[in-house]
Formats: sequence, structure tokens, C-alpha cells
Amino acid sequence: MRTGMNRLLRMSRCLCITIGSMIACLSNVSRLNAQTLTWLGALSGDAFSESKDVSAGMGVSAGCDVAVIGRSVDANNNWHAFLWRNGQMIDLGTLGGASYAWGISGDYRVIVGVSWLEGNQQYFAVGWFWECENQVCGYRIRNLGTLGGTGSWARAVSCDGTRIVGNALTSSQETHAFLWQNNAMQDLHPAGSSWSDAWNISPNGLAVVGAYRNESNQYRAFLWTEQNGTRDLGVPSGEGWVWSFATAVSDNQIAVGAAENNSTRMAFRWSSNEGMQVLPLPAGYTWADAYGVSADGTVIVGRARTPDWTPHAFRWTPAGGEDLNTTYAHLLTDGSHLSIARTISPDGRYITGWGFHAATGRTEAFVLDTQPVCGNGGDINCDGCVDDADVLLVLFAFGQEGTDLGRVDTDCNGIVEDADLLMVLFNFGRCSRCPL
Repeated sequence: MRTGMNRLLRMSRCLCITIGSMIACLSNVSRLNAQTLTWLGALSGDAFSESKDVSAGMGVSAGCDVAVIGRSVDANNNWHAFLWRNGQMIDLGTLGGASYAWGISGDYRVIVGVSWLEGNQQYFAVGWFWECENQVCGYRIRNLGTLGGTGSWARAVSCDGTRIVGNALTSSQETHAFLWQNNAMQDLHPAGSSWSDAWNISPNGLAVVGAYRNESNQYRAFLWTEQNGTRDLGVPSGEGWVWSFATAVSDNQIAVGAAENNSTRMAFRWSSNEGMQVLPLPAGYTWADAYGVSADGTVIVGRARTPDWTPHAFRWTPAGGEDLNTTYAHLLTDGSHLSIARTISPDGRYITGWGFHAATGRTEAFVLDTQPVCGNGGDINCDGCVDDADVLLVLFAFGQEGTDLGRVDTDCNGIVEDADLLMVLFNFGRCSRCPL
């Protein structure tokens, strides 16, 4: 073993002399593996599905495990929350009526949403928590309660699963935004407001966004932090803007959402330095919404419409806006169409939403992997850390060639070689963690 490790060290010294040249080695590759689009199906053969959130391996574990949640119609024509993972869609169950999953933690052990009681007359915010009892593990649904009223709705959860946001009715039946943590529901309702809703929470759990109705009866996007309380994000500059609604927020508190004036609705990006900026649209598109943002605030996803009112899944980057149906047309040659991009993974790699799946002739949830399948940060065996086992996997596969080598081909150039070993060595000791 010592001889093998000495050989490994000698190889690593020969592969690149400096960090700078190592990075050059890693970046100067020709990627053979293309992006992938996966349609998720439905809970029953002739039903349809919609997805709301995605959880995926982070950092060095990018691409390890993708989980998508949402809702689908079951065999009895009822809406049920689902978890899609490893190619299978699982019915998460209900409180007796319908259910809908809205958010998922980074390790997919906490899923949040809403479920109705039998008869579908009363609904409550719920969490599906992965728990083990007597060596039997599974998701167990839990009613998260209310703020004294008769209903509630959970919309999102932090990466580590400890903070949940949504809305709940009070004893006077007003709808108030809430933050749930430590088994208790905290009212985030702004003073003087008659309605509020917390729509999302940043991956690190430090920022909450949504909308509230102010004293002038106008709907305004807000950002809440424990340190500063509620901040009204306003509307875009210019005449005619009447309301705004924030739907997602990054770890560095970049908020996105939609604002509306007398003639149209447009997606926006808000930052403390620049305020609320309308996201640009290419010619031929109008009426846009933003629904998701990457953890660093650089990639935004949502929907834009054409003049005939057809919805198109959209992505915005610093370079501008793009129709995902155009960018990934090579994945849609059967006539399928991506209607809405509902959310994006924190690292900006995975996009999920729903659209028309031509092969089944129905609306289905999808997950789009925008990077080559093989690309990763060195966690070859997907155990969350880059360690000895990952080094050995690359060494055992060293010299293999092909277009489907899997994660050992970290740079996706079709051969397991020096650069793949360097990726593991460069990230040795790193583990994937939710942002703090």
C-alpha cells in the first residue's frame, strides 16, 4: 500500500508542477458528454405532473444525487405530492385529501408543502421528514400547525432542512407569512399590512422573500432577515408599476420575482446596490416571471411568453435572457416543449419545471442537467467527501477510454487520465455541505 501511495505521489508531481498549470490542465479539455433532459412521468399512466423544486449534490459532489419534488395526479384523479429520485416517482402521501410538495432540503430528508384533510375543505402546511423507527425508514408527514387560524401552506425549506417558510391563517383569519424552526411557527407579518406570504428562503436560511399588502393596498415584494426585519423592495423605476412579488432569494440576498404595470408583467432582479431591475427579454417575448435563482445570484430561471401567449421556460445570466427551448433544442427534437422553469439548483446546474412531453402527449415535470453528466468535483463514489476511495477509483480506471465512463472521467474528455486524478487530488479532503 505504501508503495502504491508513493507511486501516486510521484505521478501527481509529474502531472502538473504548479496550481496554475494544474488548473490549465483541467480546463483545456474537450467535453464529449452532452447535457441531458429527463421527463419525470406521473404517478399514474395517463396523468400529468408538475415539479416545484430540485435537490442535487453540491460542490465536489455535483451530479451525485438528483431529487425533484412536486405534484402529480394519481390513479384516482387526486393531486398527490411526489418525490422523484433515481428514476422513480414516489407518492409522499397526504393528511387524507390532496397534497402538493413545494420545497426540498439539500439532502432531500425534509420535504415541505401542503396537504388537505379528507374532503379537501381544510389545508395545512406539512413536512415530510425522513425518519427511522425500529430499523424501518421512510418519509413521515407532519402537520406544522398555524398561527391560530384554520389553515397554512409551506412553500420552501432551507438547504439544511431546519427552516421552513410559507403562510398561515391567524385567529382573525388573516394570511400571514411565517418562519418555522425548532418546532415553532414565527409570524413574519409586517406591521400595518393586511396580508403577507413568505414564498422562499435562501439556501443558507438567512433571508426570506415574498410579498405583502401595504397600507395603500399595494402588493410589494419584501425581504426579511433576522438582523434587519422586513424590507420593502419596491417596484422598478419608471411610471406605471403597480405591484411586485419576490419568489426566490440567493445566499447573498439577490431577490428575484415579477413586477406588473398597466400593460405587462416583467421578471426582476433586486440587489441592495442596484435596487429592482427589470430582466431583459429578446425580441418576440413578453410577460415574464422569475421563479428561481442560483445561490450566488448569477443565474435566474422562470418563464416568458410569446405574443400568442405560449409560455417558454427561460434563463437569465449576466449575458442576457434565453429561451431554454432554443438553447437546448437538440434535446427537444421530438416536438416536446419546456413551458416553465420553476427552480434551479444552488450551483446553477439543474433546472426543473414542466412542459409538454411529446412522447406521452401530456404535461410532465422535467429536470434539465445543463452540464455534461460526467463532470464533477472529485467525489467519485458520491459519499459526500473526496477521499482515498475516490483516488483509488480513478487509479483503477486509469487509461480507460469511452463516451460513458461515468464519474471517473471528471473532465468529460473520454479518457481517464492525469487531469481526472488531479481533480481528485486538488479537492482531496473537501466535503459537500449546505451553505452557512
